[in-house]
Amino acid sequence: MLKKIYRPAYLTILLINLLTALLVPLKQTNFTGQLADYRLMIWAWALISGGLLLLQMAFYAESWNISFGRRLFPGFLFLCLLLTLLCPYAPQSNRFFTAMHLLFALLFFLGVSGYFWILLVRLHFYDFKQARQIAHLYQITCLLCTLLYLEALSITASFELLYTCGLATCVAKMGSALPGKAQHSTK
Repeated sequence: MLKKIYRPAYLTILLINLLTALLVPLKQTNFTGQLADYRLMIWAWALISGGLLLLQMAFYAESWNISFGRRLFPGFLFLCLLLTLLCPYAPQSNRFFTAMHLLFALLFFLGVSGYFWILLVRLHFYDFKQARQIAHLYQITCLLCTLLYLEALSITASFELLYTCGLATCVAKMGSALPGKAQHSTK
């Protein structure tokens, strides 16, 4: 059953990101703090996108026999995501919760990025060409995110949405190299 989840999960992540992009101001630098009108949408975006992304990555880790990535690490990352949402980013009024928000967001970002690279290295042994294409796609995503960051000198909603869509696309492309599936064709 879980083997068939990677396509619907990917499409769900893209749709929730598109809906969020249409409803939330993209130049907003404070994605979770001052957007009280959009709080439910932001929570839905973060929990659905982050949860499905972690579910996909955990499934791939299990399929490729990566022991540390099966349950405990994705659970820790989801907890970091939840704590990021619970701690408001309000640097003018509450520096402690702002610091906690930044800490949990950084832990989540670094953890998900590291988890992705571990999966990518493992994919390298199954399908080198596919792993290389995914690495290039991830590099392009990071370059575009860097340009968005340099434009605002802060993490904006557009940055977070672009990174989420880019990483979800990279993770979804890993599904073609799962054990038991036909190897990636040379398109």
